[in-house]
Parts: sequence; C-alpha cells; structure tokens
Amino acid sequence: MPHFPEEILEQIFSYITHCRDRNALSLVSKTWYDLDRRTRHSVFIGNCYALAPERSIKRFPNWVVGLARDCPDLRELRLKRMLVSDPTLLLISGSFPNFRSLALIGCHGFSADGLSAITAKCRFLEHLDLQESEAGNDSGQWLSSFPESFTSLISLNFGSLRGAVNLDDLMSLVARCPNLKNLRVNKAVPLLTLPQILLRAPQLVELGIEPRAHHVDPGSHTRLYEAIRKCKSIQSLSLSGALHIALSCQFHISAIFPKLISLDIISVMEGRILGFINLLTHCHKLQRLRV
Repeated sequence: MPHFPEEILEQIFSYITHCRDRNALSLVSKTWYDLDRRTRHSVFIGNCYALAPERSIKRFPNWVVGLARDCPDLRELRLKRMLVSDPTLLLISGSFPNFRSLALIGCHGFSADGLSAITAKCRFLEHLDLQESEAGNDSGQWLSSFPESFTSLISLNFGSLRGAVNLDDLMSLVARCPNLKNLRVNKAVPLLTLPQILLRAPQLVELGIEPRAHHVDPGSHTRLYEAIRKCKSIQSLSLSGALHIALSCQFHISAIFPKLISLDIISVMEGRILGFINLLTHCHKLQRLRV
C-alpha cells in the first residue's frame, strides 16, 4: 500500500462519516486507529452498559474532557438515559467551536444553567433535542441566552421540560431562525400564544404539542389550526396534547392531513374513536402512526 502523509489521510477520513465505516478503518493499522480517534465528529454507542467505560476512555479519553482535548471538531453528541451535569454541559459549550447538535434523550442531572451555557456559547447550534429529559431549577430563562445574532437553529424539542417559558424569547428565537423545521413545545406554552409562534415559522415541517387542560376557549382552537394550515410544509404532527382540539376543529384542519407522513396521537379516549377514524381518512400519505 502506498504511504500517504497523515495530512492527506485526514482529508480522506473527513469524507467518511458513518460509524461502521469508521470502525472498519480504525482496524487497518495503528496509524489509522489514531487518525480515526483524532478526526471523529461523532461516536455511537448503542448500549452504554455493554461497553466498559475504560475501553472507550482509552480510545476517546474521558467522555467530555478527552473529547475536548483530542476531538476539537466534534459537532454532534447524543446521550440517552444518562446523568448529565451542568459542568459537563459547560465544558461542551466551551470546547467545540463548531458544535452543532446536542440530543439528551431521557437524561437528567442538569439544570437551566447548563442549558444556558449551550445556548449562549454554541453559536452554530442547529439541533437541540431534550426529549423525555428533566431539567432541575428550570426557570425557562435558557431561551433568553441565545444571542440576538443567532439564526442557525433547525430543530428544537423541549416538550418534556416542566418549567415556564419566556414567550417573548421563544417568539423572537423562532422568528430569526429561517431554517427552523422541527418545533416541539411544552405545556407551559399557552394555546393562545401558539398561533403567534407558528405565524413566525411558516416553514415548519414537524410540530409537537404537549398535553394540556381541555377547558380552552374554542376560539383558540380555531386560531391555532388556522395558523397550522398556513404552515404549508407540515409533514409530521404530534397532537398528543391536543386531540380534543383536533376533533373539535375538523373543518379547519382538513387541509393539513393529506400532507402528513407522520401522526402522533396518544391516549385516544373511547368516546372519540369515531372522530379519530374520521381524521385518518384524510391522511392519504401517512407512513407512521403512534396511538
């Protein structure tokens, strides 16, 4: 095999992004192993309990400290069902200048302070997914930490957080991110405010509404679904918290459902089964249904 300088190999490695391909390359030689270690943008571990942490730390020394030292170009980190502290989020925010994606799935141990570090310092952030995660001391002020010049957000999911939300900060963030495609808000965002948010993001492709009280002014239902209808690109809709609204506004939302590829509706009450079935008759392109 011809000998290539490490600089050239690094350029070649930069075009190989799939974890399985990377794993195969790392087995070729010690040099390639070291190159893979230094140039990785992401690490996938399907089951963190099936792998000894010492082995991963040896290859990628210390989950965050080691990555900060040896993988400065890391751009994406996905953690699932793990304890994540504020100092860890603070270190992430200050160690990776090109960091773009953070997913904390079912994680706990962090607070609004840790989230504020991410939103304030990760200036190229595109994806922030807090699915099923819990934040202690969640004042909702982390939304205000996004710089006013920040415009890169593509996906934002904070549906599981329980804290209050500064609605002005949320609307301002949505309005200045023209590439925002995926938005899932928590139940602290009132239905009265959702139409104002959606009108600032007509480019949305995915929308999620978390469970909330059923006693809401019917006029709010109509305004909400009129706003959703103006989001011409909607393909995925989660109405887990608003099925009762959907069923009461079928006339207004009938134009939405023929475009849907994914529909998420949980906890369908027995008395509303017929209405739910009627909704499905409009979903001609549906590929994924969660009930």
